[in-house]
Amino acid sequence: MPLFKASVFLSAIAGKKFYFPQNCKKIFYFHSVAGLDGFPNRGLDSYDIILASTSQQFEQLNLTYSVSKQIIPAGYPKLDNVLKRVRESDFVSQKKSSNTIIFAPSFSNEYIYKDVSAFKLSEKIIGVLLEHKYEVIFRPHPLSFKRQEDKEFIYNVLEKFQSRVTLDNNSDYFKTYMASAAMITDVSGTSFIYRVAFDRPVLFFYTKTRFS
Repeated sequence: MPLFKASVFLSAIAGKKFYFPQNCKKIFYFHSVAGLDGFPNRGLDSYDIILASTSQQFEQLNLTYSVSKQIIPAGYPKLDNVLKRVRESDFVSQKKSSNTIIFAPSFSNEYIYKDVSAFKLSEKIIGVLLEHKYEVIFRPHPLSFKRQEDKEFIYNVLEKFQSRVTLDNNSDYFKTYMASAAMITDVSGTSFIYRVAFDRPVLFFYTKTRFS
């Protein structure tokens, strides 16, 4: 990236080791409504401007960057598109299974969410749901399929449970969300879309929970 020339660089990637084009204005935007828990410490130091999606993000950012950076409450435009799609769909008449749960853990790596994502607990969480006779849709974050280690983990989980679990790796989650009754996640911003746009309950899973 340092070899490219640009006047503005816009990204949603946080981390100390990220490289930017030279002599450009660096802008960070949140593609999620989750807070800063799990973000790398001082991971946004290299950016000049930060676009916050929520008041929580805005307040948290101001605690660290109120003097050194411009922080702009930009909202979450993606929600408007989903709400419009729900309104235009035949949402009320759509059938949902009262026994179907979506498990949607966050993406994590060495820079972000590594201590708060429930991804590595997928096998245990899905196992508990199946023991209690729930139908499970496993929807890992799309970025998880781009890392070989994570991809292998996903398919190992699926191999264990086989036809008892449905994998949703579609880029469009609309039909899956419409057909389910509830979601289990950690800090994933998709919970906001699910609760607000689809009006379905969300259970947030704290990763420090111990399984017997």
